[in-house]
Amino acid sequence: MIQLVGVEKIYNEKTSPVYALSGVNLTIEKAELIALMGSSGSGKTTLLNILSAIDKPTRGTVVIDGVDIMSMSERDLTAFRRKKIGIVFQFFNLMPTLTVLENVLLPSDLAKLSASASRERALSLIERVGLSHRLKHKPFELSGGEMQRTAIARALMNNPDIIIGDEPTGNLDSKNAAQILDLIQTLAREEKKTFIIATHASDVAAIADRVVVMRDGKVVEAESKESKKTVAA
Repeated sequence: MIQLVGVEKIYNEKTSPVYALSGVNLTIEKAELIALMGSSGSGKTTLLNILSAIDKPTRGTVVIDGVDIMSMSERDLTAFRRKKIGIVFQFFNLMPTLTVLENVLLPSDLAKLSASASRERALSLIERVGLSHRLKHKPFELSGGEMQRTAIARALMNNPDIIIGDEPTGNLDSKNAAQILDLIQTLAREEKKTFIIATHASDVAAIADRVVVMRDGKVVEAESKESKKTVAA
């Protein structure tokens, strides 16, 4: 689904170069659930921006579902991102004046998809995340867990193949965090979506198919559950 080869992201390259990413090589398979870990400043956010096609690297190759994003214009990249990638933010990023239903519908509105088909899908997703009783509620009327479930439904609205999560449980209490993780794990298994979740939380790593650890702009470890079991045996 995703392949990065020799990816570098350099700021102020011509004056005082700062390497946010340095020679990252990474392959992510379809329907894989990845936990991306590392301390602040390790390069996680920069890598997420590239994996979500929000940003391009200074050099290297980034192929997402067979498409080399380095060759795409900003306009084509925006259209590609709307179709292929859903993003779940730590701080929810819901529109405060819109209802749950309107927030979930927003990506389809931006993509100019069929209104009737979009509404049907939105209602199905809202039911899937357990918020059918909150359709007309606005974000200030929701709990943190309900806001994050709304954000997940919104990320799935255009049926993307890849879901990027930036600390999606970071602002939730333990009960709500556990519910969100259960939902993510179910969606990954049943809908065969590729999830990439940046996190500091060990409980996120516990549900992942693979943990990718970053340090100083490099991938320093990428360990799967299977490899851990083999080592333990």
